[in-house]
Amino acid sequence: MFHFKTYSAMMVIGLLAACGGGGGGGPQTVFTYQTFENRVPGTSTIAAAGLTRSAPSGLPDGTEVQVGTLDREPRTLSIAGVIVEGELQSNGTWLGSNGTIVSPSELAVFANTNYDFLLPVTVDDGDFEGNYIVGVVSRTQDLPTDSGTVNYTGQARVDVILGGDGATPGDAFGSDGELTLTADFANGLVDVVIDELNENGMPFDTVRIDDLVISSGANATFERTGTGFTSFASGLTPVEPALGPSTTESASGAFFGGDPNGPVEAGGVFSVNGANGNTIFGIFAAD
Repeated sequence: MFHFKTYSAMMVIGLLAACGGGGGGGPQTVFTYQTFENRVPGTSTIAAAGLTRSAPSGLPDGTEVQVGTLDREPRTLSIAGVIVEGELQSNGTWLGSNGTIVSPSELAVFANTNYDFLLPVTVDDGDFEGNYIVGVVSRTQDLPTDSGTVNYTGQARVDVILGGDGATPGDAFGSDGELTLTADFANGLVDVVIDELNENGMPFDTVRIDDLVISSGANATFERTGTGFTSFASGLTPVEPALGPSTTESASGAFFGGDPNGPVEAGGVFSVNGANGNTIFGIFAAD
């Protein structure tokens, strides 16, 4: 698959010794990431970033990123809080011993994508279904530190439920869009821009999510919760969606795979939750 990463600062190009140890501030080891579909015997570390849901509405109420493993042969998938000992079925889904079903996403925006290290999926725990990105997570020790910013481009889906008053549910709209994810590895931050949200009824055409924090742990995940870091616009005009009081924001994601220059793919989810079931949420993936 062609990778659309662009680099805003000159990168040092050189051959890394097979035994590891790049110079300067680039990745410090040479590590072979097996693709998500690879069946070479062994175990891959997996990250899953998804939208959480709870009763009674079943609407997204936040995001999470969890880490687990994929036993590449026989394809057993286990991710804390998501699926336990999931066995791959003949129809391409995983059935967990906890009853959870993980299946490839049916969202149209991902229908013609072909990522090497990540997979958009739907997680059905028997009560609710949620959208997740799962994949072979990058190691933080392999992140570049001297590359300026790196842009990953891809696809996104954003859904909106607005106008609910507690007695009457709000109106639902949704749109596919284009994604630009900018990684500032030197400062450990990620910015997300989703634009071209042009379907009828959408109250904005652009979403910005700023300053997600890259983990300092072993796995290259990123997250942020709170308020004030998600914004909306229509063209150049800021938009304040009618979410009502008590707005909370959450975004979670991860980098996936890697080559000597760093991660090759990225993906995640976000939600902005107001009162009375009013919410804006989305899922995105890029390379």
